[in-house]
Amino acid sequence: LGALDFDDGTHGTYDVEFADVIAAEADAAACLTYEAVALDAGVAVDTGVYRVVNLGLPFETIHPATARAALLERVAEFFGIARLPEIFADDFEIGDTRRWSAVQSVH
Repeated sequence: LGALDFDDGTHGTYDVEFADVIAAEADAAACLTYEAVALDAGVAVDTGVYRVVNLGLPFETIHPATARAALLERVAEFFGIARLPEIFADDFEIGDTRRWSAVQSVH
């Protein structure tokens, strides 16, 4: 996956001044590490009954969007989801709201 950056307030979200460090318990494993301090930024666990991924930083602040999507795809693979569907075919994710429209649910 490579190195990930999170927003300092100049990339469209907000300044992540203090991201959290998270420690894995015995049945979990680190899945993301802060390079500068070699501490865990995320942990994952698969008990055979359930799976959890927990990050110590706000997911929405990971940039660029392609890095955020790559991380989400890796998490989806961990959960057994082969391929993520395209959610924002109208470029809403990159901030282009000109063609965006709400989807109405049918009950």
